[in-house]
Amino acid sequence: MASTSLSILAIIPPEIAEHALSMCRVKDVVSFSETCWGAYRIVHDPPPPQLWRRLFLTKFDDPWKAFRIGDKADTSAVYNWRGVLIRRYQAAQVAHGKDVPQLSRKDVLEAFLSVVWDIPPLIDPKEDDTSRNAVWLSLTLRNSKIITTHQHWSDEYQLEAQLRAYVALGIDSATHGPKLRSVYSRLEARRTGSRTYTYNLEHYKERNHYGPYLYSPKRRVNWVHVEALMNVVQSNIREIPHQWAQEVAPPVNLEFLRANSSSTETHNPVDWAGVEGSWARYVCFMDYRELFAFNFTSMYGGPRNPAYFNDPSFREATRLIRLDLKLTSPDKLKFRGSMDAGYDIAEEQGGESVSSTSDPRYPTLYFTGSSRGSIGNEATIEGNVRLGVDKVPLWRFVSIYDGHAQWSSEGVQIGHVNSAMGVVGVWTSDTHDEGDPAGPFWFWKPTRPLDEANDFM
Repeated sequence: MASTSLSILAIIPPEIAEHALSMCRVKDVVSFSETCWGAYRIVHDPPPPQLWRRLFLTKFDDPWKAFRIGDKADTSAVYNWRGVLIRRYQAAQVAHGKDVPQLSRKDVLEAFLSVVWDIPPLIDPKEDDTSRNAVWLSLTLRNSKIITTHQHWSDEYQLEAQLRAYVALGIDSATHGPKLRSVYSRLEARRTGSRTYTYNLEHYKERNHYGPYLYSPKRRVNWVHVEALMNVVQSNIREIPHQWAQEVAPPVNLEFLRANSSSTETHNPVDWAGVEGSWARYVCFMDYRELFAFNFTSMYGGPRNPAYFNDPSFREATRLIRLDLKLTSPDKLKFRGSMDAGYDIAEEQGGESVSSTSDPRYPTLYFTGSSRGSIGNEATIEGNVRLGVDKVPLWRFVSIYDGHAQWSSEGVQIGHVNSAMGVVGVWTSDTHDEGDPAGPFWFWKPTRPLDEANDFM
């Protein structure tokens, strides 16, 4: 039979075989290659680049159009269409319960994250240009247990948390029918764990720059922390009784991870982070007496016992704030020193700067502006945004009242540069005294500026 198959395949011109295979599904092409040596050689030996490129582009965005930071695409390089496609296909199999021995869990998570980082920027917000990567990843992760939380600390756990942050509870939220009760129970358990992490004041120290960063001289993102912050804010928004809260909420679709997707206006290349404009910002906080009790007393088996948040009488405040920001020169900032503090410290070994990537396309941007809340309390904002060493935009700003910096905020861009999903982070006191309060925030550019008469009721 094999010899007969080989003889038939031998008389079919290679370009005809490749064209026919390019219209098949990946798993069918792989299955075909396992039928005989002739089929194997057509598919794998050597892999015809046009066949695998065509197969790749039926499911995914063109990787040459992806948004890159810190490096430039080498147009002379040969993209491994076959290798990347098969790795993603195998990762999808693992996500849905199939054992693929050659793939570790870390391999699978990295494969999914590569799909995110290969999403191209949004060129024209007015055009319907849906990302194939976003669609594929959303469908693949739905009903998958690959990003189920594991209670351990490792690089793998960071990858899981990063992927969950990008999904932003969106997959569980889309569940309907009989599974809804179990999903609700899981989301409540996740919020309890996220509150426990978020309001643990031990997580706001000089060693992690009082923000969602790993313990390191560099501001490397702690995705476990970022995910916890997002879970708290997003869960709290859902409990706001006003109808506008369902309309004024950060977007959480994978499409909103795309670079330059945060505004319907033409992107200004100088303002690479999309600083200028009106922002909506949710800020959450515990009553300070409860925050103190959670952290420093034995209530509910404490200190810092998750059971504290299971008390039905527990309440957490959520406030909506409008920010209006504009770029400025650094010499016009009164608190520029605190903005730049800690970025230019060299490590003891190697002397590498803590600051940011050396890509000249993304210089540090300084900004000023105003903040207005529901009760009219206004503040002046000063801050900056720069690329961190792991190529993630990092936001840092202070809220100034009566000429004094009162609150300090550290935020991490979710997704690509200037993404619609916005910035998630931590607010703390500017003095960072022992026991000072801290809490999560999330700000993004809404599709319309906030109307103070209707959105702050």
